[in-house]
Amino acid sequence: MNIQNLKRLYFGFVATLVILIIFTPLLINSSFFFLSEEPVEVLAIGFLFLIGFILNRLYEKELKLNKNYLQEAWSHIGEINLLTDAFTNAIVNTEKYPESKKELKNFLATVCEKILNITNAPYVLLRILLSSQTQTLSEHFQARSGVTDFEFKISNKQLLKNMLEKKYKVFSSAATNISIKVFCVFPETKISPEQEIFLQKIVNDLAMIYLIYDPKLLPSSQAQPQEKKPATQ
Repeated sequence: MNIQNLKRLYFGFVATLVILIIFTPLLINSSFFFLSEEPVEVLAIGFLFLIGFILNRLYEKELKLNKNYLQEAWSHIGEINLLTDAFTNAIVNTEKYPESKKELKNFLATVCEKILNITNAPYVLLRILLSSQTQTLSEHFQARSGVTDFEFKISNKQLLKNMLEKKYKVFSSAATNISIKVFCVFPETKISPEQEIFLQKIVNDLAMIYLIYDPKLLPSSQAQPQEKKPATQ
């Protein structure tokens, strides 16, 4: 029942109560449906209590519904704020791109930490592949503190051909005109549409950052320019 209908019902009951209060002495003193004074008085008082009880129950029900709606709204707002903070602190605000293997490894570790903050996954794998040769260029695996029970053996062929079991959640970079592919893999976990958007953004940005780290893999650099021969006289 919406708030407008509840207001109408409330005022209707209040009007009924006022009428009954005014006419109760007349009903008690008169012969009402061939009832004597005492039964009429009992019925009138009982009816008044019944209306009061109904009003109270309706009020409690509406109050509970409004409280639940408010809690859901605050919960949703809190979840969005947490996701936004985690996304803001992820790849998009990178101040320094990796320039060595050590820096790249540390960078992947940081990204894994951000992914664990965004999701409830117990562990996560980031793997960057050279698609044409099914070769691992770099990878990093990270588990939450205290998580030791896992078995995580995934081949590059399984990733590239989408052959993983349904117990895994996989996000891959979307670009098809570059020679690398970035994969983010973790156990099947319930995630929201907002989380999916953030995770897809992370793997897409990671592919771009790896190309900055290793520009030889850029599409434009794959075809080497030919040397011009001197013109013959």
